Amino acid sequence: MALSKGVDDISVPIGQWSEKLYDVYSSRMEKRQPEEFWMNVLAHLSGIGEAIRKTHYDDLIYHASHALSWMICYVGKCNSNDDQFFHITNNLTELVGLKYPTECGHCEKRPCLCDAIGMDEVSDKAAKYGNLYNKWTWHIKDNDFTINKWMEVFKDIYGGRIHLQTMDSLGFHLLEEGGEEARAIRQLVRFRDEIELGNGIEEGFLSRLDNIDSLVTEYKQASKNIIKKEIDYPGGKKKEVVDVTVNTSDQIKYRIALCKMDLVIELADTFSWFCAVVLKLNMILNNHNFYKGIKSNYDLERRLKKEYSFKNKDGNLKCSFCKKSDCKCCYI
Repeated sequence: MALSKGVDDISVPIGQWSEKLYDVYSSRMEKRQPEEFWMNVLAHLSGIGEAIRKTHYDDLIYHASHALSWMICYVGKCNSNDDQFFHITNNLTELVGLKYPTECGHCEKRPCLCDAIGMDEVSDKAAKYGNLYNKWTWHIKDNDFTINKWMEVFKDIYGGRIHLQTMDSLGFHLLEEGGEEARAIRQLVRFRDEIELGNGIEEGFLSRLDNIDSLVTEYKQASKNIIKKEIDYPGGKKKEVVDVTVNTSDQIKYRIALCKMDLVIELADTFSWFCAVVLKLNMILNNHNFYKGIKSNYDLERRLKKEYSFKNKDGNLKCSFCKKSDCKCCYI
């Protein structure tokens, strides 16, 4: 059933979606750790992958709406969490915008002019955080984009490339990035479980990692001073990796800073490829007359509104399953 025209025309900043979803699921969110939220994101990214394989576009947009809602809640949990390893004060728009300040995070152009083959051979693709941070402060900081605004941004940056790539290829990239965010989470979970605060890892240091402004500074210092070693790599190649056998407090802090930046950047990459899949879906639908009359059913924000019973900016959402404004679902 289509939403009323007035509701369709409302575009809600992602921060407001976060607040509204928290109101629905607050009793459950408070009991979960950040990694549990990302497990749910991955579950729906897997659903997107299956939908792409089967060419089931209804399933694709269904899983996309729920993957996005869990992604929003994941950032919301990191914002409100008192776990200092995961705590971060910036909203989803600011986190994504560090890597994509309305332009490509690699070539720093819009539209993107990257050499795809060359990019795969670069071991450190995140070497330009200084430049990106300066652009972030001008274009992104203190902003809160709507879902449709981000779609426009990524279409401007990567629209030509998305047009040329297959949906399968975009789906593979999305699943890859979702897994890399999971890997960044795993690293922070290890630090959280194994390191006692006060043993050279003071709370003041962790608080400097909870916002982009100081995280960029700490990351630069960590990148410069972290100790690395060469290891053998398949194909007879050598690869330089962080030497995790060096356990001085300074080196551990550098590793934590690198992991926290990975958490931010891999989230941004996951979100960018997620948007690419949704944009590709709309490109496909635009080229098929069969979908002309029902194309609005595949609009991501409209589907999100439908799934969570969105009525107006001031109204409450409802759980997509039990249809209660305070979720009553039972998972025993």
